[in-house]
Amino acid sequence: VINNGVNPLSAITGLNTFELTHDPSYVVMIQNAMQETVEAARYDGVELTQQDVDNLFDLIKNFSAIKTSMLIDKEKGREIELDAIVGAVIKRCQKQGIPAPQNQEFSRNLTESVR
Repeated sequence: VINNGVNPLSAITGLNTFELTHDPSYVVMIQNAMQETVEAARYDGVELTQQDVDNLFDLIKNFSAIKTSMLIDKEKGREIELDAIVGAVIKRCQKQGIPAPQNQEFSRNLTESVR
């Protein structure tokens, strides 16, 4: 849930987790992506609550700044984990007929930026 919230956005923006989680405009995107991940998890029989999401967000927000693996891979010209992190959420949401607009936006932005 945390990885889906911060990894793609850090690769798009070049920011670390502290910068992302302390900027209100990015917090909305992170929370949207995390909520979509919760919806996707239901496909696999995993039930998470809003309290779980809030606790996970607070956890990453209160960590020291982390440069995500997706950002590091992008900077080094390596293949990013787009399918494993973002694609998995999109596919599981689609199978349930649930939209995943934040993850779709992440996917579009990252697909374009790594061409």
